[in-house]
Amino acid sequence: MDAGGWMLVLTVALGYCVDAYDLLVFSAVRNSSLASIGVAKEAMAGVGISLMNWQLTGLVLGGFLWGILADKLGRKSTLFYSIGLYSLANIANALVTDVNTYTLLRFLAGIGLAGELGVGVSLITEAVPSNKRTLATHSVGILGVLGAVLGGVAAFSLPWKACYIIGGAAGLLLLTLRVKLHESDQFNQLKATNAERGSLITYIREPRLLLTLLSCTIAGSATFVCVLLFIQGAPDLGKIWHLQPEGSVAVIAFYLGTVPAIVLAGTMSKKMKSRKKPMLFSYLLLALAILYFIYTPTDTNQAFYVKCFLLGAGTGYWPLLITASAELFPTHIRATSATSVPNIARAWSIPFTIIFKSIHTPDNFIFVVLTLALVAVGISLTASLFLRETFENAAE
Repeated sequence: MDAGGWMLVLTVALGYCVDAYDLLVFSAVRNSSLASIGVAKEAMAGVGISLMNWQLTGLVLGGFLWGILADKLGRKSTLFYSIGLYSLANIANALVTDVNTYTLLRFLAGIGLAGELGVGVSLITEAVPSNKRTLATHSVGILGVLGAVLGGVAAFSLPWKACYIIGGAAGLLLLTLRVKLHESDQFNQLKATNAERGSLITYIREPRLLLTLLSCTIAGSATFVCVLLFIQGAPDLGKIWHLQPEGSVAVIAFYLGTVPAIVLAGTMSKKMKSRKKPMLFSYLLLALAILYFIYTPTDTNQAFYVKCFLLGAGTGYWPLLITASAELFPTHIRATSATSVPNIARAWSIPFTIIFKSIHTPDNFIFVVLTLALVAVGISLTASLFLRETFENAAE
């Protein structure tokens, strides 16, 4: 891969880094920011969940919006628009004084973030030699994870307004780096034919593609359900075990665990010449990590953080899934598909949130967490079985 290819990988990776940073920072500073604008302590949980759901809604809508635009107008220009919207919305987040404005800005930030990973991986799929694609997309995944770690460090050590300004400023800096990006030859060739591009009707006309899209989104949902139950729920789990774990440290530990997992999954993918086999192995690791988390003694905060690390080590399938999501779909709907997958996968945590809130009590808390987590992994694993093997063979 030449210098231009590595510059493309770096630019996409930094976009995912900003994506992961923002999602982590928002979760970490949510309560302190709400307190700053006058939200009562007893109302914070409800308002915080509402804000998260609006951001997730923005991510889902943005996934379709940027994907369609990337298939119609081009990958490069869409990456400009998406990071620009995110950056301005995030800087404005530091200036909010009421819940309604905060809600609107998180919705807009969600829309802006939605285009980063899927459009970027679509461009890599078309512009990077197939034998380097696994290395390229896993490099993106590792840098994205570091973005989450940086988000945890920032939330732990800086005021909430500074965290938002840093995220927005990083986005604007990234926008300048994208000036030198080139559109993929594969997309330019398709554009010259005046073929239909980025049409959602394609999925209706070809149910196989719709089933593949749905399977990809469900296959990725386990990560976000586990983050919801174990990482965002760290303070509640800590209380049950008479501990006081720091939420931001739990997040850092979780995402540090994903780094070796991504490297291992990528290495296995190259050795086995398969996307699906390493994914299945990752699901197994995640299920074992969940059982270990629940059933082994947790008598110190440090032991809790080790469990978070091991939980993260079960999510190495994520870059493989995103790469497969780009490879499974033809060029004329590739960005629409690859951009929708990660955002809808995140949104699958919403029904789990509703179920969790509806059925858990102080007496059954651990059982509900364990059951929902294992169900999520089982559903994701089952969905992955419906995916066609693609190893480094992208649809035309």
